[in-house]
Amino acid sequence: MPEPRPRLIIRANYARLAMKFASTDSSRFYLQGFYAQPAQDGGLLLVTTDGHRMSIFHEKCGRLEGKPQIWTFSGPELLSLRATERMLRKTLQGAALESWLDITWPEGEQPTARMFMADAESPEEGALPGTSFPVRVIDGTFPDWERVVYQQGATTKRRLVSHDGAFSARYLRGFVELANDWRPLGVGEGSMALLQWESSDRKDLDPMVPAVIQCRPDMMGILMPIRDDMRWTRGAPTWFVPARFERAAA
Repeated sequence: MPEPRPRLIIRANYARLAMKFASTDSSRFYLQGFYAQPAQDGGLLLVTTDGHRMSIFHEKCGRLEGKPQIWTFSGPELLSLRATERMLRKTLQGAALESWLDITWPEGEQPTARMFMADAESPEEGALPGTSFPVRVIDGTFPDWERVVYQQGATTKRRLVSHDGAFSARYLRGFVELANDWRPLGVGEGSMALLQWESSDRKDLDPMVPAVIQCRPDMMGILMPIRDDMRWTRGAPTWFVPARFERAAA
């Protein structure tokens, strides 16, 4: 039986948010899109990395046919996606619908993404006609991204630690945007994020380990550390002495 042609159904905002973490380096073309693969507990995992940071979205209602692919949208296409999504929401104001993308790649044709509005839990129920956008499949091999993700019950004993690694403020910014994009009930600007480090108990291992960032219930981020070339002081700077300590010394 022939392999089915690739088809991907995901919420439109996942494609837009995942592409924020794609590489812009032409020499790393295989990182210029998001990789969609089945999740163990159902739905899909949408993985994007530029080599410095990684986002992993769990699209619980997503669907995939055929082999996993690396999908990508250009900058103008992403702007068009966002504008169309806003227009549809405004047109259907008050309706409990989500914006979805149905990405298909027919034999001998270019892949296409069709945006439509449908039920949040079932994209095939109540679907409304939408707009089509060009999308591209990257012919490359996505890296074995699971190697850098901490798995509970791994053979090597691990624990959360603090370390002397540093993180680029430039790459931290993307996670801040994700946290602010998510608006849970009762939470406004400045949503909370969990930042944790993972390392082995072995003393001979490099302390430069990734940080796991959780700022939305449907997403996990990985931030790769860099060397602390600035030699930042561990803890508070030496010039910082709280006033209450100065008064106590006097």
